[in-house]
Amino acid sequence: RVASALLKLGLEKGDRVGLVSRTRTEYGTVFFGAAKSGCILVNVSVLYAPDELQYVLNKADVQALIYEDLFAEKIDAVRDRCPKIETFIPIGAPFDDFIAGHSTDEPDVDIDERDPFSMTYTGGTTGKSKGALHSHKSIYMGMLNQTVAERVVPSDVYMLTGQMFHIPIALAINYMAHGCPVVLINFDAKLALEVI
Repeated sequence: RVASALLKLGLEKGDRVGLVSRTRTEYGTVFFGAAKSGCILVNVSVLYAPDELQYVLNKADVQALIYEDLFAEKIDAVRDRCPKIETFIPIGAPFDDFIAGHSTDEPDVDIDERDPFSMTYTGGTTGKSKGALHSHKSIYMGMLNQTVAERVVPSDVYMLTGQMFHIPIALAINYMAHGCPVVLINFDAKLALEVI
């Protein structure tokens, strides 16, 4: 449904979809929905100040932005400074409305393993954050490497304490693919615990 909804916006293979959200189940839905649409998901840190957020969204050529309503004030602060973003979609009831009624069938998009999958902005030792582009194959190979190195088996439980806006999303999905429960934890004013 996410893939179909993104394509219905007029987005095409290779277009960029930004995501600003803490760890939550919708993150995985958007992560793979964007991949199935052929769009490139731009994982954005929730810790960015407005100027950093504006820099990343513009540098990555984000055309649609999905964000947790908790960060609405920060998004509003950069909305007028990100002219390439045509669609802003808050997570919550508006997000449910966004995907409602869309097909659950695989979209008719030709995706090759070498096609870009996601772009993660990461701080370096010099200058501003830089985008690390992952292909479908590089994400798969990372999951395969984790499966072998950590000897992932269905009786494992994966506790995700890191933020999904970096590599932990792929790690959590890998454990889920092996039938393992995944515990999502957000550290903020209150401890939020969710098992998926």
